[in-house]
Amino acid sequence: MALSEITRNTPNANATLLTETGVSVAVSGNTVVISILLNGLADRVAIGITNAGPTNALDQCVIEAQDGEGGTWFTYVSNAELNTGTALAGRLDLVVTNPTTLAADGHSFIVLDVRGLYAVRLVASAATGAVTVSAKASVRYG
Repeated sequence: MALSEITRNTPNANATLLTETGVSVAVSGNTVVISILLNGLADRVAIGITNAGPTNALDQCVIEAQDGEGGTWFTYVSNAELNTGTALAGRLDLVVTNPTTLAADGHSFIVLDVRGLYAVRLVASAATGAVTVSAKASVRYG
């Protein structure tokens, strides 16, 4: 998976925008939609997800993390935690539209507290047939 990085010229020069488009998410297993290298330097990541369909929904969405280079990926925010949309101190700040059942043409937005993490990634699976998903992430350093 190729990861595009675009540095934005914004008033906050400590922000980076990452995009991943046209990821085919299968029914079985979890597909990595976007992977974000943080090097322990970021404090917040906002991820926007779009299900381009054509007709199927997602049925699982998980945020995984690494705490060091080459470390094992572990569940940082589970499917169940994203499903409730409840803030989790020190991990999950905000969920707008449940990503775990994101319908075709649906959009979701997640804000994570990522202080001290080496990397995070969003993984997902589809409900009844493959879907095409795109994601954008804004990383705030500081």
